Order: sequence, then C-alpha cells, then structure tokens
Amino acid sequence: DMHISLTDNTQALTQGIGSLTVNGTMDLSVGGYDFSNNHLTLKGDLMQAALTLFTSSATSDLTISGTGIMTNSMVFTTTSSINNIEADRAGGNFKLGSDLSVAGTVFLTNGDFKLDGGTLTMNAGSTVQVQDGNFVPNGGTFDGSASYDVNFIGGSHNSGIELTGTGLNNVTVGMSSASDTLI
Repeated sequence: DMHISLTDNTQALTQGIGSLTVNGTMDLSVGGYDFSNNHLTLKGDLMQAALTLFTSSATSDLTISGTGIMTNSMVFTTTSSINNIEADRAGGNFKLGSDLSVAGTVFLTNGDFKLDGGTLTMNAGSTVQVQDGNFVPNGGTFDGSASYDVNFIGGSHNSGIELTGTGLNNVTVGMSSASDTLI
C-alpha cells in the first residue's frame, strides 16, 4: 500500500524518474501526486480524498490493472494530459473523475473505463484500442473532435462512445475468428 498525507492540498509528492507500481491500495488523503514524464501502475484500489489531485503530462503513462471496482474516481489537475492510459481491470473498472487529454493511446484491455466526470479528450493523432474493455459514460463525456483512430482487436466487441467523435479518422477491425462480431 502507498499512503500520501502531506501538510495541505497545495503540496504534491513528485515521482522520481522511471516507473512506479503500487500493488496494494493507493491512498491520497492530503496533497497531490505528480507523475509527470513517468509511468504509474496501480494494481490495487484507489482512495482519493476530495481536493487531492494527480498531475501528469503528455509524456506520462498510466496503467490501471488488477481486479475489482475502484473505490474513488481518479481526479487530475486541470492542466494534466497523458500519453498512454491502459484500463486492464478484470471484473471491475477504472473511474476518471476530471478532464484529461490523451496524446497517445487509450488501451481498453479489460473491464470498464468509467467517465465519472469531466471530459476525456482525444488529441490529434491519438488512438483508442479496444481489446476487451468498454467506455462507460457516467456523468462524464468523450471528446473526439480532433483527428483520432479506433482499433478493435481480437474477439467480438460492442462499439460505444469511442465511435462518436467528429474527428474519427480510421477504424481498424482485427477479429480473431470468423464468428466474431462488432456491434
């Protein structure tokens, strides 16, 4: 587990160079966590108190893996963006509770990616890759007004809000058998 409790919410703990994996619960109770230009992997639960914020940059990567439903939505600073974000949460979900722009790829590997608040914005040249996951709008929105691509790989899929953007450029469908469908 990782527990962050700083003096007040104007302070942030900054991740050093490289990757950090949190195998248990990440508890952000006071302050913020900045993983700009780095890779953060959360394999357990997220406990994020009100007024605490994550900060990331267009060169940051985020992997949400493990199982089950996360307790809190992940909330970012208003200036945050991300390169790649992967939702690989078997039998559960990852919840985004703020605005976030994507420079690289959203990987919907497994489980639901809930948009609980704010807007997930696909930047020009970005991609949504759907393997075995889904976007679930739950008070949040998807902005695909810039040119972006969607790739469906392996197995059958239900399409969703990833196909609604006015900037949708290319859709690639790579099924693993003749009986697979895209609905």
